[in-house]
Amino acid sequence: VEDLKAKLAVQEVELWHRNTDTEALIAKIGQQTDRLNLERAVADEEEQRLTPPRVSAADLGGGGAKVAAIQAEVSKQQRATEEDLAKAEPALQAAHAALNTLNR
Repeated sequence: VEDLKAKLAVQEVELWHRNTDTEALIAKIGQQTDRLNLERAVADEEEQRLTPPRVSAADLGGGGAKVAAIQAEVSKQQRATEEDLAKAEPALQAAHAALNTLNR
């Protein structure tokens, strides 16, 4: 009986350490998720802001120079947004993977 009590005490300590580590990991994942959600919200806002405005025939005037300038700016900002998203996605995937290991 004493041997079982000793084993139980050791297992309780191990369980406490694992719970502490798990709670720390959950907190870290939560912070990363919050940061990624914020980055995604910024990217979504940027995408909405970059959606080209409707151009009427009157705006075109004698040529398409204005349209070409708008398209160039949209393309430039779209590339920047895609780069930001590409940087954020690996962290999001890592957070999901870590969360999945906790759910098992």
